[in-house]
Amino acid sequence: MVPAPEDIKLPSHSLKFICPHCRRKLSATPEQFGTEMPCPFVNCGKPIQVPEPDWKSVGGGG
Repeated sequence: MVPAPEDIKLPSHSLKFICPHCRRKLSATPEQFGTEMPCPFVNCGKPIQVPEPDWKSVGGGG
């Protein structure tokens, strides 16, 4: 059985991760990957390091 095109999951252009301080779910855009920024939640606001996604390094090897 072959999956329909809409059933194939490709890497999205956003990355989901958790703030290590307040444990809330966050998402980052490709422009934010690998950068440091404050947590957007008002009751936290502590600096967080946005991780690089694992799938970003997939392919393009040569």
